Amino acid sequence: MTVREGEQAQNRTIGRDDEPPPDLRARLLEALANLVVLRITTVVGPVTASRVTSLDARTVVDIGQQAGEVASTTINLLQGDVTEVMSPIFVTDQTYRALHATSVQIAKDIVSNNLTLLKDAFVQLRGLL
Repeated sequence: MTVREGEQAQNRTIGRDDEPPPDLRARLLEALANLVVLRITTVVGPVTASRVTSLDARTVVDIGQQAGEVASTTINLLQGDVTEVMSPIFVTDQTYRALHATSVQIAKDIVSNNLTLLKDAFVQLRGLL
């Protein structure tokens, strides 16, 4: 087999040179979407939680048939769209509402701090160039 034939075989296996493999592309698109969307979910009641991977350290929560009480807030950070879905108790009981509101505020603060760190890092890197 010549070098050129080997290159062609490799290109058929991997795909186009300018495209990542499909699984990598899907992972990149998901990562970009996760940069834009902030999700906060509060569940009070029976749940099953498990860690997905050590890399992204996400926790998957299965609320099953007997979910208990659930509040979920989704914020699109680029467009400013906010969607909230809540069991009635999160609307009527201030303790439940405060629990979820605190989690939402913590998440917003983390995003704000991360953006500040990125901006500061960019300014410092730009100064080195």
